[in-house]
Amino acid sequence: DDFRDTNPPSHPELLDALAQCFVDQKFDLRQVVRLIANSRTYQNASAPTATNEKGTTAFARPAVRRLSAEQLADAIGIAMNTDIRYNGYDKPIRAGQLPGINKVYRDSDPSPGDRFLKLFGKPARVTSCDCERSNETALGQVFELISGRMIDQALTAKDNRITRILKEKQNGQQMISQLYWSILSRGPTARESAEMLTVIDNADNKRSALEDIAWSLLNSKEFLFRH
Repeated sequence: DDFRDTNPPSHPELLDALAQCFVDQKFDLRQVVRLIANSRTYQNASAPTATNEKGTTAFARPAVRRLSAEQLADAIGIAMNTDIRYNGYDKPIRAGQLPGINKVYRDSDPSPGDRFLKLFGKPARVTSCDCERSNETALGQVFELISGRMIDQALTAKDNRITRILKEKQNGQQMISQLYWSILSRGPTARESAEMLTVIDNADNKRSALEDIAWSLLNSKEFLFRH
């Protein structure tokens, strides 16, 4: 995703093969993504082995990295099935589609979404250098994930995933399973199911219990990091 003469591909033959696949599939990006996702390289575990413990090249194993500001904001919106709003846009828009730190953010009070993006390092994109982006961790990011307005709005939105789960009148196990699949892309383990069922069964308010469970999953390393 960074094509320039000063950043040559690590595997030029592979890049050419993927380009040819894209053409052969009549420019169907889904087919190319499917090919990549089904490859052995893509499915390598992130846990190091004796042979690649210190390796950082050739994709011997995936590097564990936190999602970028845009990826994280969009992932939260998708996981909770709700729109994240940004100043200056009347209709829903993905954070990845925003050109840079919103001009409205600099001119007035930021929306919760704009504030989230800036805290997590989205650049203004006034230069073409990738160094403009900051991926440093900061205490403000922790507070934003724990009690930020964007997270709170995503969890409490009237038409979000939790609302739909409650309308379907599912049992506790089904509720937990749907949250896990929606947020972590996997089902809960037996231990996780038992612990989460206890939270739901002991709750006076089922919605508050589901919001707490969803909040804990959104704050988990499994969600925040790609691996």
